[in-house]
Amino acid sequence: AISEGLALLAAGQTNEAIEVLEATSLQDPTDARAQDALAQAHAAQFNLASAVQSALAARDLFASRGDLAAARQISDRLREQGVSPEAAAVALATAALLFQEGKFDEAAQEAERAIELNAYNPEAYCTLARIRRGQHRVNESIDTFYRARDLYLELGDREAADRLQHLIQQIR
Repeated sequence: AISEGLALLAAGQTNEAIEVLEATSLQDPTDARAQDALAQAHAAQFNLASAVQSALAARDLFASRGDLAAARQISDRLREQGVSPEAAAVALATAALLFQEGKFDEAAQEAERAIELNAYNPEAYCTLARIRRGQHRVNESIDTFYRARDLYLELGDREAADRLQHLIQQIR
């Protein structure tokens, strides 16, 4: 099924490739090659958040089964695209701590850094939006929540997107 998905992708039938590769991934969520192929298909369709999510899953699966060369290759590919999930996670955690301490300006800088390192993580946008609310920058907060909502939709998490939409309406 992976080769079928890749053949569809090579033929420019991206939607069909994604369907085949998603089905393959659902049948065996531990198939690193399927996750990697799915990442390539999402990237070809410019579903970048989904592409990054699938690439990270593939990287972690390859690493867990000892195929470090394949895991490094995916990490390198992500870095070439300007995505550094590990560094982004550290910046995001730092932003959350600074926010709790009431250090809004420093927290905003860390949240913005997290977004620079991984622009496809909706939680980073949610954190920045909360910080902007704390700074009484309501319009920026709303715009940032909208970006997070759009990423959740791209990732197929309709429930999270709906929760954010409800929150946005409450803020307005």
